[in-house]
Amino acid sequence: MKRCKPCVTSHYTLAAVGGGGGLDFTDVTLEVASIKQDPNGAFNGSSTWGSTSQINLNNVDPGNINGALPDLALLEFLVADPFDYDANTQLILQYQFTGTPTSNWIMYLGLYDGTVATNHGLYGSLQTNNGGTGAQTMGANSTFGQAAASVQAAGGDLSVGFNLDALVGTESARGNLVRSYSATGPAYGRTERSDNPSAWAGTALYGFLGFGATGVRDAGTVANVKLRYLLIPRFS
Repeated sequence: MKRCKPCVTSHYTLAAVGGGGGLDFTDVTLEVASIKQDPNGAFNGSSTWGSTSQINLNNVDPGNINGALPDLALLEFLVADPFDYDANTQLILQYQFTGTPTSNWIMYLGLYDGTVATNHGLYGSLQTNNGGTGAQTMGANSTFGQAAASVQAAGGDLSVGFNLDALVGTESARGNLVRSYSATGPAYGRTERSDNPSAWAGTALYGFLGFGATGVRDAGTVANVKLRYLLIPRFS
């Protein structure tokens, strides 16, 4: 399957503090080819893709991120291959949307090596019905921290920060700092973990956005989806 690379449609500059240059976010443009897997038919063909996407979900059990071979519906985007772990120290992923279906879907935002399997990646997560905010490695269910609030009616956002390990032989993303926001309230959630995806392999670094559940969920739209990421360079 064709791999979707991120398209820079605009930049958001993080202003420098105390002198020096700023840092730019890269916007991610999704397309049909961004669908890495959807074994249970969660993505409806009427979805529209772009720098702002309308993701229509079907009335199905979409699968989940736990298990040796996670079967959730998964979108991916390439950060770089090969990725330069020496030149970059952290990566921040951000996901924004303005509403979701009314059932309890779980949304996953993470990094991985391109293989959907246990310990090949790690993520932060957000439950749509109650703002449950979690994190874990790919192949394991979320471990939850402080919840935000429901994001079904008014939407919200999810930010996840990752360390980038440059040690030769263990190059990978690891550790996850998660912050969520619900526009209902507003309310804020968070969690922190030091997860290590021990099966990470290869030279590629991918981001992913996944949708899962523990049973059949109502159909509906994840509206006005936007994704972006920020790389933090090594001080050199």
